[in-house]
Amino acid sequence: MEPYSGNRYPFCYALYTKADKQEALALLNVLERRGVYSALPSRRKSVLRRAGLVLLFLSPEAVRDKALLKGVAEACEAGKTVLAIHLKETALTPGLSMQLGDTQALFKYREDSEAAFQQKLFGAPALKNLSVTPQQKRALRRRTAAWAVAGALVLALGLFIGLNWKPIQARLPNSTLRKLGVPLDFGSVETLYVYGDTPLDTYSMPAYRLFADGENDWVRLGTRLIPQGTVSSLEDFALLVNLRELCICNDPIESLDPILGLTGLTRLDVSHDNISDLSAIGALEGLEYLNVSHISLPSLAGITDLKDLRTLNIAFTDLTDLGGLLSLPALETVYIDASLLDAAAELGEVPFEVVCLDTPVYGYADLLSAVNDPAVTSIRIMNSLLIPVSADLTVRPEVAILGDGKKNDLIINNYGTVRLQGVWEMGLCDRMNYGTIIVEEGGVYAGGMCTTITTGTFRIEAGGRQNLERGATFSLTGGWYENDGDVYLRGGYELRFLGGQAVNNGALHLFDMDDVDLKIHIARDHFTNNGTVYYKGVQIPNDKLFGDDEEK
Repeated sequence: MEPYSGNRYPFCYALYTKADKQEALALLNVLERRGVYSALPSRRKSVLRRAGLVLLFLSPEAVRDKALLKGVAEACEAGKTVLAIHLKETALTPGLSMQLGDTQALFKYREDSEAAFQQKLFGAPALKNLSVTPQQKRALRRRTAAWAVAGALVLALGLFIGLNWKPIQARLPNSTLRKLGVPLDFGSVETLYVYGDTPLDTYSMPAYRLFADGENDWVRLGTRLIPQGTVSSLEDFALLVNLRELCICNDPIESLDPILGLTGLTRLDVSHDNISDLSAIGALEGLEYLNVSHISLPSLAGITDLKDLRTLNIAFTDLTDLGGLLSLPALETVYIDASLLDAAAELGEVPFEVVCLDTPVYGYADLLSAVNDPAVTSIRIMNSLLIPVSADLTVRPEVAILGDGKKNDLIINNYGTVRLQGVWEMGLCDRMNYGTIIVEEGGVYAGGMCTTITTGTFRIEAGGRQNLERGATFSLTGGWYENDGDVYLRGGYELRFLGGQAVNNGALHLFDMDDVDLKIHIARDHFTNNGTVYYKGVQIPNDKLFGDDEEK
């Protein structure tokens, strides 16, 4: 890493002993990749005085290092906030303990994994609130004044930088636009399509969200699964003054305010983002296409101000009233999901086309017809479904079967054979398997807030995946369960293997959720592990899978 001690950006001052240098620098490198700069120990006291935070790496060797202790004393004398990182179990001397007082401390050696520690580190208030210090600002002002005295040329250059600071900032390596590979000639950019952190050359409508690995939410583009990105602000995007089409999907974006001045926008896709308020979107008066699917949208407020809007996608939102659509004079096509069919019917005869993106299914005959229709890629089960004993149903890779999501009495009984090459994702439902379910390579069996009980055969082949989360329950009360692929289970679910036989030849990944513990009941004589079991990313040895009560 390159040590930093400038004044433009906030930075940390690192204190570590020679014995801990390698481990400390490795962590500082991680911080730098996240955009947090650090200065290394220096004889120049001005560097410490200008730092916004002191990172103190502690170990038994560190408390005996006179130079490090002197640095701690200087930091305390300068009134600096200290974040103590205990690399090893360390007994503080009385003097050091008094100096640190109630300083926040993180105990790296206590964490189960490096990832768990880094999550706590980046969540530490002292690091999250890191900002340019008054000392840095004063130093910057003094330097600016010195340059001003140097002559009119330097003054003109300084004025130029001041007036164009935002475009310059957007050109920095850690800016959002640079990370996305946007050309530095911002005025030349007319189209930008981003899914998560993945820019694409052409626009593609995301299919749906599904839990994939215990850490990320994914969207499906054709046969590709793309994880949620890290773009949380659109501030830099305001510089794309000639932008005509913008897709920024599956990112933790909460506000469109920074881009409301891009009045040349004609196409906007913010599906799968965290936006819930579009009341000001009317400022984008030239919009002709808008995709707000898969967001928590309570009403059409703001959208009804878009008088040039021709195409609108409001599928899989929280909308229940579509009356506002009648006030859009240019509207030609509206995309909805099956849960909005009743609301659309209440509009009566309308001058625009209503397209349902998922095919509603009310029985096995409907399901069979839908999965065999090459034009159908999304199917929604609307009520109880009975799959007959004679069934040998194959769900194609491009097909997703979804639950109604609005009813608690959704029941699916399988007596036949279901082969999943696509995705079976349902919440708020009960699934009873008396026959055979085979999750083939590339297939996904997922669910939240649902109960699956199987007395038949449930098999996950290599390359297949089972995902359970958000209150799901999966019970094996008889029959046979075998995993050769990957099973991801996140807190809030309950897994019960107390009947039949369960064999894990693949990988079983276990994760907790915040304030929600996982619940697993596996009887020793009903479970065989030939593969791997992970808890929060750490592999659990076979001899640790069961406790004295014979259950995990």
